[in-house]
Amino acid sequence: MRRDRRFDLRTTTWFFVLLATVLCLLALVVRLAAGVVERR
Repeated sequence: MRRDRRFDLRTTTWFFVLLATVLCLLALVVRLAAGVVERR
């Protein structure tokens, strides 16, 4: 893995970007689910 040290920063950046996107989507789904539960 030490061969790809040049791409380590780029890979880490994309990993955090994807992680943040997934967390935002999960938060949105949870809020929508909570809203549906409250309506019921």
